[in-house]
Amino acid sequence: MTNKTLTIAYYTFKELFKSKVLYGVFFIGLAILISVYIASEFTYGASIRVAIDVGLGLLSLSSLGIALFLGVGLISKEIESRTVYIIVSRPVSRFQFISGKILGLMAILFLNILILTSMIVASTYLLDAKFEGLLLWSVFFTFIESFLLLLIVVFFSLITNNIMSAIYSIVL
Repeated sequence: MTNKTLTIAYYTFKELFKSKVLYGVFFIGLAILISVYIASEFTYGASIRVAIDVGLGLLSLSSLGIALFLGVGLISKEIESRTVYIIVSRPVSRFQFISGKILGLMAILFLNILILTSMIVASTYLLDAKFEGLLLWSVFFTFIESFLLLLIVVFFSLITNNIMSAIYSIVL
């Protein structure tokens, strides 16, 4: 990985961080905490399991949503604003540009997963549950799943428009 790729990844991360994506993550974290409280009040004996299932479900949906909807506009936004022509005219290859964009969005995905995982762990701690290593494996595979969806979305966004890229990615 070159310094140019990391620079593009840094500025992509910074741009997406400013786009208020993490406000949605905050609200999903609140939904996790509220659902844990409701699960502990209405379920008998399985409140910890319900809390973990709801938390992991919301984690998976939010990470896939971020990968899908931000990945669709990742490259096309640069093409429409014509900043890609300025960047590629410099000594930056197309591969470095696209991999930098993917790494920047992957960092946002990682931050999303990190925040929501800490909310899940905190909510299960409130229910006096012991920490299980299986939760980390589930979170790891959720990250792999969202990363693969991001790669598929970026591939389709390179060869077609935004709407068709989202449709193809959902169908695939």
